[in-house]
Amino acid sequence: ARNVEALAPYGRLVQMGLRKGKDVTFDFKVLMNKWGMMTGGHLRPRTIEQKGQLRDALREHVLPRMVAGTLPMPEIQGALTLAQAGEAHALLEGGQVIGKIILDVKA
Repeated sequence: ARNVEALAPYGRLVQMGLRKGKDVTFDFKVLMNKWGMMTGGHLRPRTIEQKGQLRDALREHVLPRMVAGTLPMPEIQGALTLAQAGEAHALLEGGQVIGKIILDVKA
């Protein structure tokens, strides 16, 4: 629901995988009022060949932008130590995370 609310007018929401299972609830009218589009999928049912095509597309289109520094960076909510992994998991399950939680394995 927060992803749809954060969507810009005429925005496109691409959802890869689901964190909380198959049942998702949000006000569809919010998406319609923004003239937004929503699509998604997950990799599990894909063939090895399809996964390879995705890998190749990422190498061609995303990796160069990442190296050049022109790829938008995700919002990072916080960083926790590996010893705090349980706390990180609880934050994610609680649905209060906006952005990413990073586990610092070197701390």
